[in-house]
Amino acid sequence: MNPLQLDFHRLRCAGTPWCLTLTPDYRECMRSLCKVLAEQDEPPSLWVWDCLQGHRCLSETAQTGFLGSPDDTVQAPALLLKKALELPPNSVLFFIVPKNDMVEDAAVIQGIANLRNEFKATRRTLVILARDAALPPFLADDVPVLRDPLPGSDEIKGIFKRVLAPFRENTVYQTATEQTDKVADMCRGLTRFAAEEAIARNLTKNGMDLEGLSQIQREIVETATGRGLVYERGRTTFDDIGGQQSFKRMLQAMFNGPRRPRLIVRWDEIEKSVSSSASGTNSDNTGVSQDTQT
Repeated sequence: MNPLQLDFHRLRCAGTPWCLTLTPDYRECMRSLCKVLAEQDEPPSLWVWDCLQGHRCLSETAQTGFLGSPDDTVQAPALLLKKALELPPNSVLFFIVPKNDMVEDAAVIQGIANLRNEFKATRRTLVILARDAALPPFLADDVPVLRDPLPGSDEIKGIFKRVLAPFRENTVYQTATEQTDKVADMCRGLTRFAAEEAIARNLTKNGMDLEGLSQIQREIVETATGRGLVYERGRTTFDDIGGQQSFKRMLQAMFNGPRRPRLIVRWDEIEKSVSSSASGTNSDNTGVSQDTQT
């Protein structure tokens, strides 16, 4: 189990009635959590709701008619939460939140709160799936928060191997396999789906198009951060800089060493950013922090 699956397994074993799961890809997150539930001694019935399709059952053998038509709960999260009290014991309901203001509605807040004791008594679980939602104070103290991180290097390598699997008998397979470490580096920061798509789009007869893969990563990261993070696209090298020989040798040794950096961050005018975060009598606008000692 990965950390998210382990946390969710413990939550279910403890009978916790709900959780907020923050994830960049709710579909993959659901798949991962469903895998954990399927391995339990008594697998629960699985349900999911989103604002466009309403509620639906993911378990083939479960009875579904008692919740009414899915059309009744389309764009009606409060009604769905009211109906959720009728779910059978040992059920899991995935509640997808596409916008933060959905969980700020008074009826939705009350609907979630109403589930606590009833769900806990019958091993039912509400799983709220969102990217960055924050629950209101009325709920925040009682609802545990689980986090589904972006895939790490090992997981990206696994995705890469799955994409390459159909080409196992082709020469492109061996060529691309030799680029596994570079591909993993260039897909860091992408969701599982985005990483798979980027790899598939840049797989050529000559192996991976690393420049194309890098370009996709840059565009996704810059767009996701509102260009708060921007990749450096300059082509300046040490050969373009005169002097500073000792400094150049130190950096070259660092980047050729066994623990070379994988990321460089340049923060322009950091002193002004830091000083502007100060407040009160010990701050100024000169970029110089003031000493409080006398």
